[in-house]
Amino acid sequence: MIWKWFCQKMAAYWRWVARSQADKAALALARAEEWRRRAGL
Repeated sequence: MIWKWFCQKMAAYWRWVARSQADKAALALARAEEWRRRAGL
């Protein structure tokens, strides 16, 4: 259960990075998607 929570937090973090740093947005969104998949959503 903690793993799913952790994955969700990581996905949220990467989405925040994408918003705050436009130059890294594509990379960050890919990372967020990766974490979202790991959480099994």
